[in-house]
Amino acid sequence: MKMTHTQATNKYRQILGISNYMLALTVAFTAAFPSKVFNIAWTLWLITWALEGRFLSKRNFAFDKSKYPVLLLGFFLLWEALSLLWANDINAGISVLERQFSFIAIVPIALFGINKYYKTKSILISLIIGTLVSLIAYYMSILYVSNHEYFVSGGKKEMWKGFSINQFESSISLIKHRLYYCTSLIIALFSVFFLQKDGRERYGSALTFIISTVVCALFIGMIMISGSRSSVLVLAILLSVNILNIFQLKYKIIITTVIIVLFGIAALLLLKFHPRMSNFSLQDMYILETGKTDKQFEIIEPRLFIWHEAYINIDEYWGIGKGVGNSTSFLIEKYKEQNYPDSFLEKKFSPHNQYLSAFIDLGILGFIFLIAYFLSFHRVFKGRARKFAINLSLLIGFNLLTEGMLGRSDGIITMCFFTLLCIWMQSEQENKSLTIKEK
Repeated sequence: MKMTHTQATNKYRQILGISNYMLALTVAFTAAFPSKVFNIAWTLWLITWALEGRFLSKRNFAFDKSKYPVLLLGFFLLWEALSLLWANDINAGISVLERQFSFIAIVPIALFGINKYYKTKSILISLIIGTLVSLIAYYMSILYVSNHEYFVSGGKKEMWKGFSINQFESSISLIKHRLYYCTSLIIALFSVFFLQKDGRERYGSALTFIISTVVCALFIGMIMISGSRSSVLVLAILLSVNILNIFQLKYKIIITTVIIVLFGIAALLLLKFHPRMSNFSLQDMYILETGKTDKQFEIIEPRLFIWHEAYINIDEYWGIGKGVGNSTSFLIEKYKEQNYPDSFLEKKFSPHNQYLSAFIDLGILGFIFLIAYFLSFHRVFKGRARKFAINLSLLIGFNLLTEGMLGRSDGIITMCFFTLLCIWMQSEQENKSLTIKEK
């Protein structure tokens, strides 16, 4: 029997719809994998979404409050494009915009939605499984490389070098940027908590508790040995915020006070006894206070100097900025003027802070767009989607304090995917509500 044009079109959309959903699961699964793998999965997902052609039908267009943050990102990108008109290095700006293609692509995807096959619970499960696989694979790979001679020699004991946390810290960044890896680990960790209710209903409380505890312990352990100090701090803050939400107001005040005191004590102990932090307090602060920056002097924490240099020169860029992609070149000129160590010029240190990078590139308006996004993001969601969005906005918001995520394709895709996941979660909740009302 020959298929009609309508039947063929429906079959085509069905195949593409299922393929697109399977690729969404793949993107979640590979979020903790090396950047190239993650980027390929994301690109294929984008292609299948475009081929599905949801934007060709007005029926698929849906605008609601959950899309406001996405529109803010759209305005942010538009302002970036306009800033090319006054940028000193136009090529650097175009390069940044090219890397942000995925960032631009989330606007139509958010507005025209995804197909009926999507289930956010399955996407979260795929993320957790993929993160567990990456954890085991990274550990085994680094163990093998560190003891290559032992395995090649057939297991001679004298060739065994063992495995240390320092080795792991230095090696993990060669596989995947440790901050983005820890971002996936933290989101996977909170996904375990989000799936607790479903797990108890299906497998029982005892088994769910055991599995969840083991998985969470593995994720937390990997975050602790990853070498990302900011991720450890963010994890502690997120856990504190979520624990506080369980208690009543009067207990929240007491617990908050205890947490602040504990954080203060931990910070003082780190500054006094941790080798890198004690050197930082003695050396870096001396240079910063005296202005003596001998090129042979070893600087322990470059970020402090980068941010200080940006702060004292704020009058040069606060209006309309230096143009997208020009923050690094602006700072390099300042390093030269202030006789900074050669490492600052050789490594071309960027702002290492997305808010500061946006401020230097785009001036006060770009800075406001970015801040408004994180302040408004979680407010437009409800129920589980809102809880997930709060944790995501806190996580990404803190990450941007120490890393320019929007300058790296891996960071851009990470932010895009988890932003869309919140929107899908909200859409799924609304669809369930409509189904219940119809019944």
